[in-house]
Formats: sequence, C-alpha cells, structure tokens
Amino acid sequence: PSVDERRFWRLLAAGLGCFLLVELDGLAGLLAGGRGTASALQTLLFVGLYVFAAVALELKPHVRHAEPERWRWRRRLEAAGVVVLGLGLLTYFVLLPELLAVRGFHPSLPSLMVYAAFDSYLIVRGWQLRAATGDRGWRAVYALLLAVFVLWWVADVAEAARWAGWLSPTVLGRLLDLLWLPPYLGLVLAARLRRVRLASA
Repeated sequence: PSVDERRFWRLLAAGLGCFLLVELDGLAGLLAGGRGTASALQTLLFVGLYVFAAVALELKPHVRHAEPERWRWRRRLEAAGVVVLGLGLLTYFVLLPELLAVRGFHPSLPSLMVYAAFDSYLIVRGWQLRAATGDRGWRAVYALLLAVFVLWWVADVAEAARWAGWLSPTVLGRLLDLLWLPPYLGLVLAARLRRVRLASA
C-alpha cells in the first residue's frame, strides 16, 4: 500500500479509538454509579471520530499516480480546513454555551446537530470519491464507507428528533439498537476487503 493509504487506515483507526474511549468512559461511569466525564469532553471525542474520518477521505488513497506538488498542498489545505471547521462548529455550538453556563442550555441537541453536519459532509465526500475512481476494489471500499456514513446520519438525526420531542425514547432505543453496531462492522469489513484485495494483487 502507498503512504497515503497507510495514513488513511491509521486515521480511520484513530477515529474508532475516539469512539471506544467514549464507550469505555460511559461504561466506567455506569459501573461507578455516575455519568462519567462531562458531555463536552465526550463531544470532543466524537468530533475527533469525524475529523479523523474526514481527513482520511481527503488523502484520496485511491490516487496512485504521482501528483504535482501543488496538488499535494491543496489536499493538505483541504484536510486542515476540515479540522478547523469541525473545531469551529464544536466551539460555537457546544463548548462556548456550556462554558458560559447559558441558562436552559443542554449540549446534546447542538452536539447532535454538529454530528449530523459531519455525517452529511462525509456522505457527500464519500460519494464523490467513489465516483472518481475506476478501481473496483476502492469502489467497494468507498461503498461500504458510504453505507457507514449514512447509518451514522440516520442515528444522529433520530437522536436529535428524540431531544426535540419528535420521537419517543422507546422508538429511539429500538432504532439505535439496530443502527449503532453495523457502521463499525462496516468499517472493519472495508479494511478487511482492502487487505484481501492487496493480498491477491
């Protein structure tokens, strides 16, 4: 695999690491009879998941031919822009209101809005990358990632609907039971598919 491809998978793995930290913290909080860390920290970790995934896509690992140096700088700037956008959304909608103790503010709904915005970006970017490559192996990988991003979007929109009072907790619980695990299995399957493809090449 190329250097960019190795970085691509490492960034996705780092994103999953952020998600696992949130889950482990939540489990530790339940075992201790509390709620774990502050929601702002958990939100930061979730945004880490999305930022790592977005930067990974900007590496365009399916591109094999040598690129002019200006194109490489353009990709780096695009990746940096994604990071700045993600941190800006997080700061404006979640961290500042919570730090300023805005009355009646609950971070869950704006956090989910930030997640849904990232989901939408990843869906569009994944679709563009799949359309941009003629390599069957990468098209399959991007198709799996696209399915993952769509499931993330559905789950986040459903949870936002619950906080807005449009969806009952019972319905949300059943829906999330169906939606939370398949995306991460999809990421593992995408990595496995690429590994098999490289081994057979």
